[in-house]
Amino acid sequence: MYEIIILPGVGDYINKLRQKHREKVIDFVRLLREKEGVLDEPYSKHLRGGIRELRINFGNSNHRILYAFLPAKRIMLLLAFLKSTSKTPPKFIDKAMMLYKEYKKLHKIN
Repeated sequence: MYEIIILPGVGDYINKLRQKHREKVIDFVRLLREKEGVLDEPYSKHLRGGIRELRINFGNSNHRILYAFLPAKRIMLLLAFLKSTSKTPPKFIDKAMMLYKEYKKLHKIN
């Protein structure tokens, strides 16, 4: 089974959610882990490079978690936010790419 690595900002985001939203987000993260990161649309979508988007909708709230794969069966949750536009804003994708590259560099991962 895949290991989930949660960056602090993602953990903070999830912890601040109302209980029902938090439980649904956690269920989706578990499903992502069980399915080894392979969820079809509308649950997950490739954005750019190695960055994917986990899509959790709850009423009018559209939670997004940007994630990427690491070697040794690991998935890293990079960035979480409440989506309020029709497309994922490029600034979030850019930030996730930067976090991914920094993590790989820090841990000497190719």
